[in-house]
Amino acid sequence: MITDTFDRLPSYHRELPWELMRDFLAKVDDRTPAGRVSLDDDRLHAVVDRYVPRPADKCVIEAHRRYIDVQVLLAGAEAIRVYDTARLTVTQAFDAARDVALFDASPAKAPVAAEVTLTPGRACVLLPEDAHMPGVAVPGAELPGVVKVVFKVASVLW
Repeated sequence: MITDTFDRLPSYHRELPWELMRDFLAKVDDRTPAGRVSLDDDRLHAVVDRYVPRPADKCVIEAHRRYIDVQVLLAGAEAIRVYDTARLTVTQAFDAARDVALFDASPAKAPVAAEVTLTPGRACVLLPEDAHMPGVAVPGAELPGVVKVVFKVASVLW
């Protein structure tokens, strides 16, 4: 996992399509519909999402293989917990069509390796080895909710 402001992320890995991501973010506003937008065929797409973060016991741990997540918060606040995938118990085997596996999120079976709080302008890069639990409520910051863009970047670009 890498976390920083979105503008500083290119210094960690210059080869990703940062300009396409930056251009897309500049166009997102209150009228931008939630959902998936293709930006570069199968290499890059964006998912615009709006929701109210939830307590950790209502969230899931997920991991991906085909895509790296670049999660950028535009409004609100949320915590993202990161886990060592090798130490987790699978509850839903990897689904290649959806590029996701799910894991047991009970505290006894899922020790948190790191937690980051995203606020507007902050971002994190989650690699295939970074199982993660996004959408965790930050006490006092649950409402009105978050606006987030998750860029799905083909992991072969990393």
